Amino acid sequence: MATPRSSFAGAAVGLRIAWLLVTGYLLVRAVWPRMSPAARADSVRRWCCRVLRALGIDLVASGGAVPARGPRGMLLVANHVSWVDAIAIHALMPCGFLAKDSLRGWPIVGDLIARTGGVFVRRGNPFDLQRALDAINAALAAGQSICVFPEGTTTDGSGVLPFFTLVFELAAQRGADVVPIGVRYLQAGAPSRIPAWVGDEAFVPSLFRIAAAGELAVEVIVGDRLDRAPERQIAAERARHAVANLLGVPLRQDCELQSGEETSALDARAADIAAAVRAWIATDRNVEARRVADRASLRSLGIDSLSILRMVVELEQLLGLRVDESKLDVSSRATVLELSAAMASAAR
Repeated sequence: MATPRSSFAGAAVGLRIAWLLVTGYLLVRAVWPRMSPAARADSVRRWCCRVLRALGIDLVASGGAVPARGPRGMLLVANHVSWVDAIAIHALMPCGFLAKDSLRGWPIVGDLIARTGGVFVRRGNPFDLQRALDAINAALAAGQSICVFPEGTTTDGSGVLPFFTLVFELAAQRGADVVPIGVRYLQAGAPSRIPAWVGDEAFVPSLFRIAAAGELAVEVIVGDRLDRAPERQIAAERARHAVANLLGVPLRQDCELQSGEETSALDARAADIAAAVRAWIATDRNVEARRVADRASLRSLGIDSLSILRMVVELEQLLGLRVDESKLDVSSRATVLELSAAMASAAR
């Protein structure tokens, strides 16, 4: 049985982490300009290892060999359990991360993400998603690997949620190599949920809980590069299965609505309906069709709740279907995916 640390020890860990954040900030600000790219990558790797040691977390690498840096970077795809995930992955291999835009404003942390090759994205904004995709592709072309957490949220690690598929466009259409990575946490050799950072928990309580736990380890399992897929839906599903297999956990279907794009690989009629919905929105809103992302909120596309009611009526007339209202939250918080799924369900 693991022996928890004292509260004093946890506070001491917090102070060490704060000091490491400051030294890391100074490293990338003052020292990096005089270092080669290889030296920069190595300095970040060593800094991440020091952060894990300060947290009392052992790093265990398993699976295949860590991918070597080549002329073109790789798309590293991992499950997401904790804020520690990125530190553990970066301690093994140099890469940037796709991060939510809110992290940009975090003191020190935001600057560290940006200067280590990270790409920020405003979720739910289809225009910003396209900008992020272009930035990731440019990084890959320059030899920089990028790690993404396509579940779009953190879990307790007991399963793998459906993957957002948009980022896999880079694999399907632009030939990016995809490497699956599994991340799991152990305490005294047994699976542990202590590091899980789920829901609306603040960072500081999570930090102190981890610091006080004792005998924690993070295992990073590196899989083999995946075969290229002709469509991003297929590429996403292959990657999801690969990550789940690395971890030995099931595929979870926590969300009532599964990815409409995953369904479209099996159901051509549903794919036609989803495409019609996206095209209709693009025409109605006067935007490029490719920029109407399935996971974009209707609010981000300038569609309010009253407009949704008009859209439903017009789409029913256009497609000759009835909307399954049980699968549609009639509010501007709904996504294009939800609207498409509500239409598609009537065709089954």
